[in-house]
Amino acid sequence: MPFCGGRGAKLDSPVSRQETQSQQELRVEPQNSQMEEKSEEIRGRLVRFREVRTTIGAEGQVMMGIMPFWTNENSKQILKNMSHPTQPRGNLLQYHLLLQEEICQKIVIQVNPLYIKLFSPTFCIPKRDGSYRQILNARATNEQTKKIHFKMISPFDVQQALLKDSYLTSIDIKSAFNHITVHPSLKPYLGFQVEDRSFVYIDMPFGLRLAPIVFTKTFQMAQAAIKKGLSSTILQYSDDILIINQNPLESSKETQLVKNQLQKFGWIIDNKKSEMEQMKEIRYLGLIWNMEEMIVKMPQDRQINLLYQLNLLNHQTQQRLEVQTRQLAKLIGKLQFLKFQFQLASFHQIKLNRLKDKAVHKRGWDSTLRFKHTILSELYWWYTTITQNNPLQLQIKIQQTAILTTDASRTGWGVELKLEQSELLQASTWKKSMNLRSSNQREARAILYALRKFKLQLAGIDQLAVQTDNQVAVMNLQRKASAAPLATTLRLIFQEAMQM
Repeated sequence: MPFCGGRGAKLDSPVSRQETQSQQELRVEPQNSQMEEKSEEIRGRLVRFREVRTTIGAEGQVMMGIMPFWTNENSKQILKNMSHPTQPRGNLLQYHLLLQEEICQKIVIQVNPLYIKLFSPTFCIPKRDGSYRQILNARATNEQTKKIHFKMISPFDVQQALLKDSYLTSIDIKSAFNHITVHPSLKPYLGFQVEDRSFVYIDMPFGLRLAPIVFTKTFQMAQAAIKKGLSSTILQYSDDILIINQNPLESSKETQLVKNQLQKFGWIIDNKKSEMEQMKEIRYLGLIWNMEEMIVKMPQDRQINLLYQLNLLNHQTQQRLEVQTRQLAKLIGKLQFLKFQFQLASFHQIKLNRLKDKAVHKRGWDSTLRFKHTILSELYWWYTTITQNNPLQLQIKIQQTAILTTDASRTGWGVELKLEQSELLQASTWKKSMNLRSSNQREARAILYALRKFKLQLAGIDQLAVQTDNQVAVMNLQRKASAAPLATTLRLIFQEAMQM
């Protein structure tokens, strides 16, 4: 690992020169530093390639970098009032190695502490490959930052893009977020302290709420230019790029072309994490995709980690021990990711989510809670399901073979099934004992009863399209989740569908 001496690195990019004179006077002037070995410098890299990026209209986005979008006019003062220097935590040996590397790469610079408007905690976390990643705990900044929603690709998008016998390759961007510069107005709010030294990020760190969307928008400008003329399908999730092609020669050729073009636009490729040789099985979005068997399942390391956490939570529940709310939220986030592989996963998260939300609402995120033994059945379902790790059979280019149209009223329900050249009808009234108070409940029940009535006719059907005029029912079916009053019915619908 390269080391460099001196106290910091001078801000000399075109963006940094937009700082005010008073800000420049507060900064600590660095001493000259030498790295023990030469390495590719990340800081300001996209700015240095602005001429070639001008050809694709990306210069403005690159020069601007990540800017603050405060929730209100008092946000900056709120952050300034709560600023309090804290020392790093976690594996301090790895932390200092990462800090030294960020100094060498000119991702962070040392400054006069008076320059910093907000000090945030920092720490490092282990990555899957055994290395570590530096994280800025920007929770305070994020709370004062507007939420901007945007769609990143999901496993469902990958499934739609895959073709049987496809060849897969992947390209990983090294220190991806650090390629993006930080706008001068945001830098004073990205400060942290190590011992008696103060630093700020001048390149975008991990931990900012807007970091994923800024990175994705910047990267997609290059991606759009690269995709022109290629036969491959290219998918991008953060710093991980998946390339899909049915022709092995085209796969190899176009993967190398994509890599060359990315480097031309200024991106640094992580060769160790990239899979340049075409293969039939690859890890992407935390899942193993197998193109020969057309299956997808969670990798073993993720499986082991989840089983350990479920065992821990089961022990805490059995012994009536306190569980940290953040610990529960972290586990729920990991389980949420499995709803693609396991069709009923969303329904078995409802109780856990309810307990988490109740604890946060009453006592805040730093609280603890105790589970009742009634939650053990949910933990057992998760433990059994993850232990079995049954792969999901990918459905590629399925032909629509049946259409089920339902309707419901206060008095009864009806359904029409279009199957090949035939049309079948069924209708009935609600039983007096049923207490269906809303149209959403009635429509969901109509779908469930229709599946049961036509169970024999639907046996062996690959794909069933359900048509209803109830938008809530459509949304619930698409996302495999619903509000509590509909959860039981929706779970039964998917159980019936899985048995077809």
